[in-house]
Amino acid sequence: MTISYQRPRRRLKNLAVGATAASLLASALMVPAQAAPAKSAASSARSVEVSAQQTQGLPGQYQMAYSQKNDKLWVTGSSGRPPIETATIARVNPSTMKIEANAAMPTLRTGTGQNAGYQYNGAYGIAADDANNTVWVTNTRSSAVSVFDQTTLKQIWTSYDPAASEQVVDHPREVKIDDATGRAFVTDGKGVVAFDLTTHEAQRIDVGEGAGTGMNSFLDEEAGRLYTPDISRGVVSVIDTKTLKVVQTITVHADDSSAGLSPSDVTVDKSLNEIYVSSQGKGGKNSGVTVYDLTTGEYKKSIPFGTQALAIDNDEARDLVYVTDFGKGEVGVIDARTGKVVSSVDTGSRATNDVLVTPEGAFAVDKAGAYANQSVPFTLDFTSGTTRTSNTEQKGYGAQLSPINADTLYKIDTKVTETSPESEAPAEEQTVKASDGTATVTSVKTVREGAEVTVTGTGWKAQDGSGSNVSVKLDKGKTTIGGDAVVATVDASAQGEFSATFPFPGSGNSNAAWTVGSTHTIHVLSGSGKEGDVARNAVLTVGVAAAPASADEASEVSQVSPQATAFQGYPAATKTTDKVLTDRDFKDVTDSTIFAKEIRSIANKGITEGWDDNTYRPWANIERGQMAAYIYRMAGSPSYTAPASPQFIDVSKDDPFYKEISWLHATGIAQGWSDGTFRPNAKVERGAMAAFFYRAAGSPQYRAGNPAFSDVQRGETFYKEIAWLQDSGITKGYDDGTFRPWTAIKRDQMAAFVDRFSGRYKVTVSAQ
Repeated sequence: MTISYQRPRRRLKNLAVGATAASLLASALMVPAQAAPAKSAASSARSVEVSAQQTQGLPGQYQMAYSQKNDKLWVTGSSGRPPIETATIARVNPSTMKIEANAAMPTLRTGTGQNAGYQYNGAYGIAADDANNTVWVTNTRSSAVSVFDQTTLKQIWTSYDPAASEQVVDHPREVKIDDATGRAFVTDGKGVVAFDLTTHEAQRIDVGEGAGTGMNSFLDEEAGRLYTPDISRGVVSVIDTKTLKVVQTITVHADDSSAGLSPSDVTVDKSLNEIYVSSQGKGGKNSGVTVYDLTTGEYKKSIPFGTQALAIDNDEARDLVYVTDFGKGEVGVIDARTGKVVSSVDTGSRATNDVLVTPEGAFAVDKAGAYANQSVPFTLDFTSGTTRTSNTEQKGYGAQLSPINADTLYKIDTKVTETSPESEAPAEEQTVKASDGTATVTSVKTVREGAEVTVTGTGWKAQDGSGSNVSVKLDKGKTTIGGDAVVATVDASAQGEFSATFPFPGSGNSNAAWTVGSTHTIHVLSGSGKEGDVARNAVLTVGVAAAPASADEASEVSQVSPQATAFQGYPAATKTTDKVLTDRDFKDVTDSTIFAKEIRSIANKGITEGWDDNTYRPWANIERGQMAAYIYRMAGSPSYTAPASPQFIDVSKDDPFYKEISWLHATGIAQGWSDGTFRPNAKVERGAMAAFFYRAAGSPQYRAGNPAFSDVQRGETFYKEIAWLQDSGITKGYDDGTFRPWTAIKRDQMAAFVDRFSGRYKVTVSAQ
């Protein structure tokens, strides 16, 4: 196995430094002596051989991480639509592809009232923090991040706060661990949030006006830079990881400006000084990888790939880039030196979600569900919240159970063979004398299309014996490069020697492109660029030949079909925590509070939310608007669109419970007063409460018997409803035998009534 794992800290390769015989001066068209990669397409030919394996993975795979310390691969899986009943993080042996451990994720309460149940806090993005032996996980659907122990899989911390009106992250996607600054960087729906790895303190990074969803990032710990694409704005933000400031913004290039772009991932090859950005595009347009100069951020070229290029990673040691196609289901292997796709690995029919380079090879995961009807040990029972082994799950609230389908885990092995190119006969050269009869110039007789041209000279001295200032023109100055007739200028050395190099005049840079088979002149002159210089000139005549085809250009894209590896099973699920993350507890409700159990019960069912200060205020009176909200939520918060015009003269569309009051009216549970009012802020009396519950239960057939309470007699308002409430076991009245129908209900008492009703009945009415 020769693939090299690339941690974010990267070392530059040794760079071979070239030098010219003389210093080069001001012409912008002159190609200066500069550092060049140790391994370049021109210096060697190479072959890239790719093979792959595949095995059954997790249901609903999203992303992967690698722990270098423990040599483990981590994979996340969250299947289906809410409520998420199948989810896990799995620890995988990268050598054998065996799943060694998988977690039963922490649970959340979901839904309201009679539709209340449980779901997993699903896992989506993941990163290994080896310094603390943890993994950080993004819980996208609950807008949280959580930390788990790599060994025990126990949850150590989560940002999720059930009492908060807004979480610290918004639909987080990916996380990167920065050992250098002690931070975790999390991309989310508003950009990027930095967390302290120890204190977990969060700080949102200002990535600019109109910031959209931050996608998959690249972290360069050594340089202190985080590269983050914004899928909405079409840019890559370069963030200083110490100051948390944006230091550069790169606009992502679109080959087709009429189509969408959607940049989704980024990686960097420092030895080639290049940035690679994958973009999903739209409708098959703009899908692929665009390449940028690492120093300037300038666009260099595009590498089209697939129909929806999503994830990207690189093997810098061998200058290979891996990119996934979410649309068609494949992983492309790109030779970064040539900028060409050299191999395509078939990864199913669709939805290749992530790719990751490790010391054991490159791994990829999809969401194609190729392994149908699989039993997994980390499925949640919606009603009880217990983890079970099952081959079915509920995909969507109220949906019928459907089979669980597992996805595929791929391992890609790549072998690169470096070979020296076949030796070519040296290019035939020519040397001519200058007009002074002493100086000479030398060049090849035939230049290659697209290749730089070099002219050398001897004996180019001024009258005082110093080196001449030498200029180069083409075709008597008729052929320009970049609009300049002087294509190179150089000062000869004290010995009168020089070397000047200029670009090949092509259609992209010249007014008169040189073509294969044509003949041209190179004019070398001195005398006008330096006082006291000798006026002389020399003319070289050259032909133009086609550029030699490289092995890389001639090769076709190899198509690779992975070989199946036997699945080694799912181990028993490891429980991560005993706590239900959404269990509510109000600061003014203690274990000794009357009806504390019932208050917490209806809060956990989403029937009450309390106040923003995390109080329930149990001894406050409940109001009619609040009562409407309670009954609406008891019914499971059914889909309902409130009318455009209010039905009550005292309930405006801005009322906090406008929708719930309108629904209550539409169901017939409440019709309000004859004067057209609902009186949303009025107190709810106990008799009216009985009527609300009776109607919510569908006004069941019931014949009231003898009066159960001394203060409620036959024929009185709500007599039947109060009797039904008593016969149903929802109320017992007071110890003195009274019901007190005209007494206002406190919020703690209402919690008890709601909890008892919910344990016996369902709200059966619906909006008309």
